[in-house]
Formats: sequence, C-alpha cells, structure tokens
Amino acid sequence: MFRLPRLLAASFAIATQRQLAHRANLLVEASMAAIGTGAGVASLGIVFAQVQTLAGWRLTEALVLLGLYQVVSGLLATFVEPNLVWFAGKVTGGALDDLLLQPVPSLYLASLGTCAPWSLAPAATGLVVLAAGLAGLGAALTP
Repeated sequence: MFRLPRLLAASFAIATQRQLAHRANLLVEASMAAIGTGAGVASLGIVFAQVQTLAGWRLTEALVLLGLYQVVSGLLATFVEPNLVWFAGKVTGGALDDLLLQPVPSLYLASLGTCAPWSLAPAATGLVVLAAGLAGLGAALTP
C-alpha cells in the first residue's frame, strides 16, 4: 500500500539528482517561470485596466484561471511529458521487455518512470498567482 508513494519519491529523488548535474537549469527554469507569470499577470492587468469584466469574468477570477492553468501545465511538464518521451524511447529502442520484467509494477514504470523536477517552477509560480486570485475573491467564494 505504501510502496507506490515511496517509489514515486525515489524516482523523483533520482531525477532531481540527475538534473542537479546541470544546476544552471534551475536558475533558467525559475527565471522563465517568473517571466511567464509576470507576462500573464501583466497582460491581464492591461486588459482589466480598460474594462471591469471580460465576458463576465472579473480580474480576480481571471487570475485564478491563470494560476490553475500554470499549476496544471507545470505538473504536466513535470510528470506526463517526460514519461511520454521516455516510454516512446523504450518502445522504439526495444527495451520494453526489460521494463516489463522489473520487480516494480509495470504500470508504474510505464507511466511514471521518470520526471523533470525543474519543471515544477511554473507550478510554484502558478500557486502564487492562484493564491493572489483567491485572496482577491475573498468573501465571494461559496462552497
């Protein structure tokens, strides 16, 4: 029962160690995430400086949407996209048989065999935007 979360943590730790060989990538990824987030927030600020609502959306609601988009795209770039490339390489390289014979569950290795930890930077900046948007909504939230 607790085996798969430990496997995910171990896979994440190994991928982090592998990416620490190129430490400048962390700075570049964080900078790109900050610039992308700043550009998105600035774009919304420019649009909502001219109007109060856009198709029924207020600024705070648009910030929540932008934050959620960044979180989801960051998680996709961290876990899903690297695994699609990794699995495709296993299939075309003929190493899928080795993957299926590992003592780890095959479905786990086929779907979460690798990850890209530095790609969590957009998800982190998205959480900041999401928190700002939710704070702006304040009492307007209903369960």
